[in-house]
Amino acid sequence: MTPAKTVTITLMQDAHGNVRVCTDLPQPAMGAPLSPAQALGLDLITHCRHQRHEVLHGAEHVPALALALDLTSPEMYGWSTAPEVRNRARAVLGIPSGSAA
Repeated sequence: MTPAKTVTITLMQDAHGNVRVCTDLPQPAMGAPLSPAQALGLDLITHCRHQRHEVLHGAEHVPALALALDLTSPEMYGWSTAPEVRNRARAVLGIPSGSAA
């Protein structure tokens, strides 16, 4: 059985009503295989692009995922984070709690 695929899409609106779409989906590549969740996420992102919304790809642009990455990174907060918090951040990212990340 293949591991579950998670797609995160965050919609943010600024004070002027502009909407920014942030996702952990990678930039689409012609012919790249997609899971059903990734395909649906790409459909939503494509619709947002047609509506002229700014789209940013990469987990670092999704606030909650960026925080989880920072909590597990030794270059950021990884060494100062309690093991329980670090393990929970790893779980959010789909990283086993005993592995290095």
